[in-house]
Amino acid sequence: MRLKNPTAYDIIAIICVKPNFNCLLLIARIGGKYMKDTEFDVVIVGGGPAGLTSAIYTCRNNLSTLIIEKGLLGGYLHYLSEIENYPGCDKISGPQLAQNMADQAKRHGAQSVIAEAKGVRLADGKYTIQTNNDNILSKAIIIATGSKPAKMGIPGEQEFFGRGVSYCATCDGPLYKGKTVLIAGGGNSAITEAIHIANYAEKVYVVEIQEQLTADLILQERAKSNTKIEFRLPYSIVQIQGNDRVTGVITKNLKTNQSEEIDIDGVFVSVGRTPQSEPFTNLVRCNERGFIITDRDMATSQDGIFAAGDIRAGSIMQISTAVGDGTIAGISASEYILMKPIRNK
Repeated sequence: MRLKNPTAYDIIAIICVKPNFNCLLLIARIGGKYMKDTEFDVVIVGGGPAGLTSAIYTCRNNLSTLIIEKGLLGGYLHYLSEIENYPGCDKISGPQLAQNMADQAKRHGAQSVIAEAKGVRLADGKYTIQTNNDNILSKAIIIATGSKPAKMGIPGEQEFFGRGVSYCATCDGPLYKGKTVLIAGGGNSAITEAIHIANYAEKVYVVEIQEQLTADLILQERAKSNTKIEFRLPYSIVQIQGNDRVTGVITKNLKTNQSEEIDIDGVFVSVGRTPQSEPFTNLVRCNERGFIITDRDMATSQDGIFAAGDIRAGSIMQISTAVGDGTIAGISASEYILMKPIRNK
């Protein structure tokens, strides 16, 4: 595969989705050489839609901007096979939208580094972001680390992770061609995954604890018209069973309390998201679930630290709202930096 107009900073990354499973070849045009021992005006932790949008706005205000991203720029977009609800794009793949956003941030001058933030400390009016590689100085921080798939916390889930339990149908769907799988969840992500994996699997069970699905009606209609997909509502999953790999699940009808064993080859978990806020909880206020609390300007409880996207309390976790949050955070951080000398007089 040949990159168009490659630079010295283009990165080709091979990501193994699960041990001993197939690997996905993903290409990330990172761009913007990261200079060590440089103090930045703004450091953005997280390179998803919110972080990339923030970078565009801070760079447009001539602020030196570094994006810290532990994976590929675009974040969770790389796990979305098809997006139909992003304005201006009738249909676009997640990786392509990620590429477009990353390229745009790069053109505006954003730098980036592949690293994972481990903590933040404040000293002498400047922030030090501690990563697994080195320490990075910044005048302001935008937290855009997003969220990760929530776990059900049932027997067998951890034991069979990578051996029939997955959190990404887009990644692992092709492995279940002609097999029977179960999707846990009834929201947009779960139903989208059910529709996607039905392209490969012979049978797809959707198990949801609520009496009604919460996915958009257009997704519900598509799923219900697919003869491969069968719904179990309201049901819970009690246990995942197997030997070397998943062989079945025990479910419970929440109306009758009757249990049922279903023979399946794989379980795809899509029951919500968990915030990735751990490195910042010593400085910013979070709600009871760990999501960062902000005001309307995306400012946190700590002066000079902003948050945007799925990490923010109250986020409805859509790409378009993440972009909106990123816009506000980028503008707010810019105003914080540019107006600080005036405030300090």
